Amino acid sequence: MYRKQLILTAACVIAAAQASAAVQDIHWDIGRQPDISSQLEPGQYRLIAHGAVSGASYKQSVGVETLPIPGLAPLGSVPNGGLGVDSSETVAPPPPAFTDKDKKIDPCDPYFARLDKLSKDATNAYKNPDLTKRSAEETFSFALAAFHAAIEMPDKGCTAPAKASSQYATLDRVSTVDLGTFPVKRGQTLKARISRALGDDAEGAKFAYDLTTGKRGSWQASYGFGITPDRDRKFFSQAGDDDSFTIKQKRSNGGLQPNAAVFYTWLPSKWETTFCSFGIAGGIGVDQNNLVLLVGPHLTFNQNFGLVAGVALHQETRLRGEYDVGQVVSENLTSDALEEKTDRTSWFIGVTYRFAEAEK
Repeated sequence: MYRKQLILTAACVIAAAQASAAVQDIHWDIGRQPDISSQLEPGQYRLIAHGAVSGASYKQSVGVETLPIPGLAPLGSVPNGGLGVDSSETVAPPPPAFTDKDKKIDPCDPYFARLDKLSKDATNAYKNPDLTKRSAEETFSFALAAFHAAIEMPDKGCTAPAKASSQYATLDRVSTVDLGTFPVKRGQTLKARISRALGDDAEGAKFAYDLTTGKRGSWQASYGFGITPDRDRKFFSQAGDDDSFTIKQKRSNGGLQPNAAVFYTWLPSKWETTFCSFGIAGGIGVDQNNLVLLVGPHLTFNQNFGLVAGVALHQETRLRGEYDVGQVVSENLTSDALEEKTDRTSWFIGVTYRFAEAEK
């Protein structure tokens, strides 16, 4: 039974890993979306640009940039050279009007005539773009979109001819460029830049796509109050019968020591809007006028109220190294002379509160 459960668990883990590693296509129409930003989940993404026109020489720069926390990583290198559109591939001329003039008038004739005009407009916008204008790609993209819409939504009772679908597929293929596949982690941005000459400016027409997974998270400060065990060891010198004194340890009554501290906790972005979040907190505070360093797991509710526990590094009272318990001395030594502070570790537990508005 346990073996079956183990196999099922392993299968689920493998399936989840494969799903997360699946490449997702992102389509970018540079004509209709010359400058766009969007947010997505971490994963493998293939960026595909549409709307390139014949006769234009494009330059590309694509890479993954890490969002600063706090350092900023440089833009990644381009994986597959410059962007170029193969203008040598000829686009089939638009088909003739999709009607038979020798037969009686077909009620779909107006649709076929409109489809024929849209085909010619899209082909002309691709093959003969006005590269002196910034809108060359936009003109082609909208013309191709109108042609595609007419094919997909014909007039009632009509069907788009196969030649029209083939014409559209050819135009779409020759104007599409695969910019590459990139792994994008949390806290990174996939940046794509495409440009071409416009007048005297070699990069006058620019197109930009920023695709971010958002920030990894944020450091949050909170104020805390906690307790540590009282492990101080107190000592005194007890008088003997011959004017000598014996060093003794006082009985420990135990108890707790309060401390106040400021904590810093890392909050991942995916937990910002959850009711309960978990993180590792580090804190610095005071314990009876002594410095205390704290570290441990921090459970926060709605980013404001929290519970924290862990290890505290603080000072505890011990017998000075030059003395031993039971040692006989010739003078009555005070506690200050017998005791010293030394750094020790112990457990701690506390509550925290953040005086700020929680993320919605």
